[in-house]
Amino acid sequence: MKLNLLTTSILVLIASTATAGDFTREDERYISPEEWAERTDPLAPKGPVASGSPFYVNEYEENSELPKISAYLSNWGFYARGVDLSKFSEGYDKIILSFFGMCGSEIGDSSNTSAVESLERLCGFAKDANPEHGKDFEVLTTDAWADMATDGAGVLTEAEIAAVGNPNWEEEDVLLQRWYQGEDRVAGFLGAMKKLKGQNPDLAVAFSVGGWSLSEPFSRMAADSDNRAIFIASVVEIFKRFTFFSQIDLDWEYPGGGGADGNSSSDKDGENYATLIRELRSALDDAGLEDVEIAIAAPAPVDKIQAGDIGNVYRAGVDTIHLMTYDFFGTPWAESLAHHTNTFPYAEAEWSADDSISYLIESMNVPSQAIQIGYATYSRNATEAQVTSFSPLEGSYSMPSDPDVKVGGSWEPGIYEWYDIEQTFASISESDGFQIDKIESYNLYTDAHANADYIYSPERKFFISLDTPRTAYMKAKYVEKYNLGGIFTWMADYDNGILLNAAREGLGYQQTDASGNIDMNNIIYSCGTNITSPQQCRELTNLEPENAETAADAGADMSAELESGVQYTLDGSQSTSAEGVLTYAWSLVDVEGTDASAISIDDSTQATTHFTVSDVDSDVTATFQLTVTDEAQASSSDTMIYTLTVPTPDNQPPVADAGQDQSITRGDSFTLNGSNSSDPEGEELSYQWVQTQGQSLPLEDGGAKAVIEVDSNSLRNYDQTLAFTLTVSDGSLEDSDSVTIAVSGDADANEDPHADVAVTVEGGEIHLDGSKSSDDGRIESFSWSGTAPNGDVLTIPGSDQPTTVYTPEMEGEFNFSLNVTDNFGATDSANGSVNFTFPEGDSCEPQPDPDAGNHPAWDSSAQYPDSGTLVSHNGFVWQNQWYANVGEEPGVADVWELVSDVVLPWDDSKSYAQYSEVSHEGYFWVAAYWASAGDEPGVATMWEQQAACN
Repeated sequence: MKLNLLTTSILVLIASTATAGDFTREDERYISPEEWAERTDPLAPKGPVASGSPFYVNEYEENSELPKISAYLSNWGFYARGVDLSKFSEGYDKIILSFFGMCGSEIGDSSNTSAVESLERLCGFAKDANPEHGKDFEVLTTDAWADMATDGAGVLTEAEIAAVGNPNWEEEDVLLQRWYQGEDRVAGFLGAMKKLKGQNPDLAVAFSVGGWSLSEPFSRMAADSDNRAIFIASVVEIFKRFTFFSQIDLDWEYPGGGGADGNSSSDKDGENYATLIRELRSALDDAGLEDVEIAIAAPAPVDKIQAGDIGNVYRAGVDTIHLMTYDFFGTPWAESLAHHTNTFPYAEAEWSADDSISYLIESMNVPSQAIQIGYATYSRNATEAQVTSFSPLEGSYSMPSDPDVKVGGSWEPGIYEWYDIEQTFASISESDGFQIDKIESYNLYTDAHANADYIYSPERKFFISLDTPRTAYMKAKYVEKYNLGGIFTWMADYDNGILLNAAREGLGYQQTDASGNIDMNNIIYSCGTNITSPQQCRELTNLEPENAETAADAGADMSAELESGVQYTLDGSQSTSAEGVLTYAWSLVDVEGTDASAISIDDSTQATTHFTVSDVDSDVTATFQLTVTDEAQASSSDTMIYTLTVPTPDNQPPVADAGQDQSITRGDSFTLNGSNSSDPEGEELSYQWVQTQGQSLPLEDGGAKAVIEVDSNSLRNYDQTLAFTLTVSDGSLEDSDSVTIAVSGDADANEDPHADVAVTVEGGEIHLDGSKSSDDGRIESFSWSGTAPNGDVLTIPGSDQPTTVYTPEMEGEFNFSLNVTDNFGATDSANGSVNFTFPEGDSCEPQPDPDAGNHPAWDSSAQYPDSGTLVSHNGFVWQNQWYANVGEEPGVADVWELVSDVVLPWDDSKSYAQYSEVSHEGYFWVAAYWASAGDEPGVATMWEQQAACN
């Protein structure tokens, strides 16, 4: 998967918006300099948006026996593209959040730097906050705002964002700390994934590390055991912090080389990759994460599979291979015109999905169930294209003659995203299928050899290679035929449900009777204009052999609710022919529950047709027969049964009524009254009151009553708001309502506060504790004051807090006073004192370093030319910072730096840099700035006194 963000930074894109129709596209074949400036405007980029297309995410019956559909989801598509995850999140079985990166990443692709730059900034923030974080090869978010602060592309509400502490109000360095705090502290895509997983426990959620522009450090990381350990430890921590994740996807592009020019690579990458997988599997198991799966995104070209030794990488502990069966073509690097995501080989084509899958299974002994085939939700385009053969595809192309003009696309040159393909080129309908009809001279073509589709205009010489509903369905049939583990897409952001539905139906899933579903039959069986036989189109789409027998297929038996006048579908499109085009004949052969005259078939001669039932109020069972006849007059029949049941009225939920909001004075009683709650069917209700705000009060019978009298005498005497939620249930459905009780404190009953002071010495600090001060209401303010032994008034940090710490600068008796004020203005004060002496510290004389014996003694007659050379001298370890000449003694010459963790006595002949530490006259000292020779601690102002020493 190629991570191609716009070259503008992620932070700039945060503020960007775009709306359908407000961008410029003068010629679909090109992006002019003016249009490119619109796309990359750092403040308000303009381009096509996903919300400009209708969404068609069908509902399908659950079937645990069938393969699953996975989708990569970017954390950038929601910016200018306006991707709304809430519209399609329920359509996939697994969502792979993309991409996280590694700290220490360097730029691999000089044309695509924003992700690396963002990662460098975030890793710096991590390290500033905690030196143990942000290490090279630690896995980290690449966009803290998208992953932890936004609404997760439409999934989270404002209330849900507020519930985790409004991370969208925080600066980026503060926001990043939530990465280490875990799933209960994040909004954004991480919060969205947690919510979606909670709503649908069957949804699998994964995260992907790497991608095209973030693969640079993989080779460096995998080659070194310490680097692998940092990477693996950070991955384990991610699974512990974000428990909704169940899989990691490693997207190394590519082991063995062949990725971006600046990437690290080695001929040992495959071997090191396998070691990384083994160690990662072991670490996950040791952490109790045995159920976590490991996936890799693997290249499809056979030479890259060989270079990465993917077979051995799989056997090291990989569960799933997401085989990137796309990007076989692209401009400007492709030598000639080609398909970018073809399933089968053709003509002189170098790559195909079938070749790659066969190689993995047959030559590398990878089980078919470990492999998932990919379909693309974007195109690869070419200008000045000359197609000399439609099937198999042959031809040439050339780049625009003006270097400032780019190949036409949506947001990236040469790439149309699926929603934009529909908006610009295609019409989709149940009746007419998938039609290329919005710009004159463009047509859809099908390469029967490659089993791939493309859009092309001979007049405008523009070529668009893409996956269509037909090829997405066909690839899913390939999964079924060759027993693969599933199908996935790069990426969910661009689809409007059409390709998803097609893949789902190709896997064998059956639609429910949901009213919003779209019939996919004609959309799927839409071949190019060069395929003139419907039979050939069906064979290509269904991956049927050309010598298929003539066999009727009336479809599976169906059950549905009975409604008068509703059209019920009869689908014989899976029937096959041994010879030419089939003719179809549907008939009703048996019916129970009504007369045959009540059932009417619309057009009995169509492969797919409908029937209606009129004036029936009881259950109906109808048996239909389909007879097909091929051009050699061979025929076949098949039957299917429709069971139609009269629907029972739906139970309506009850209506909760918690009553009117109330206001009371503390000490008064109040009534929680839910007796006005009701049920449309008059069913008996159960009641449950729960307090959701304010100081907790006991509720009679645990709150399980319609009406409850509540005594407020146990409340503290201050203003507050209590909130209670009433939930009523009729046994199957429930409803909730809330009521608030505004409580005013009783000034007449107020008691004065009591100030309580505790003063203690801990080390070199005086701790002031007024936390045990008390009031019958609430203490509103604290005020500490104090005097030093010399009578000076103290400036106490945090003097308005119940507890604080004061650091003395002298010894003697310190006196402190605390004044407290309650919510009615009543006050009290208390005093405390303590005799402070500086604590005894470490020895002023440094002890010899035990490690000194592990290093050669300094030789006064020797030179030390190599910086970083370690020697021992006078019991300590020293290291030269540059070339050390003969006689330059450690501890005297500046060339030598002390390595031992000790503090040496002050030397009046030496100068000291800022932050240097010395001992002198019973104390340790630190230089606040440069100290010249002779600047004595305790006399010269740059020295700051620290702890005492012995």
